[in-house]
Amino acid sequence: MTKNGFTFTTIHSADKLTSGVWNPYNYKYCEEESLPPFSEFADIKKVNGKKGELKYFNYAPIEYKHIPKGDILTFNLEEKPDSKSKFSFVEENTLLFGTMRAYLGNACVTPYGNWINQAEGIKYAINSEFVKINPFDNLKYFWWAYIKSYSFLKEMPTGSGGTRPRVSPELISEIRVNVPNEKERNSINQTLKEIAQSSWMNYIKGKKILNNLQREYAG
Repeated sequence: MTKNGFTFTTIHSADKLTSGVWNPYNYKYCEEESLPPFSEFADIKKVNGKKGELKYFNYAPIEYKHIPKGDILTFNLEEKPDSKSKFSFVEENTLLFGTMRAYLGNACVTPYGNWINQAEGIKYAINSEFVKINPFDNLKYFWWAYIKSYSFLKEMPTGSGGTRPRVSPELISEIRVNVPNEKERNSINQTLKEIAQSSWMNYIKGKKILNNLQREYAG
């Protein structure tokens, strides 16, 4: 079966088929698959539940457009507009993964408040379709790097929904992963986290300088 430019073939016996389930990706992995599923390393859930008015947040809701292409640890924190709309939200240090056209790898980790001159416990509004990935080892930055990698994204199902296909948390959970041991993951995570902190602090410094210039020299 071809999806996103890749082809896979899986052979299952008839008793392994589920009545009414037509998506071939549900049958990609057979029981003999040696690699563990992502669900053994993390809990994946939709961002939903309680919502808050935009006035209670410091920035505009996070959307895919705010996440840059490539391996960049920051994303754009946009000034919030005047709005009474309500949005779902997440905490600081939350790993988010976009489920619409998920094979594009829209992933980010929300920064700690003290990295961006904000209060501890800052919350971020969300305005795109994300899932929260909660790694059992709590190594958010290692897993951020992994879920943006070619080896992970090439396993990503296209999803359903016509021209705007979405992937369910259940299908993401079933993706087979090949990762180093926890000691090595921890080392990678620590390095990336330190880079992320420095990057966010520089981002805020640069943003402040640019905002001051715009205010001072606006025509």
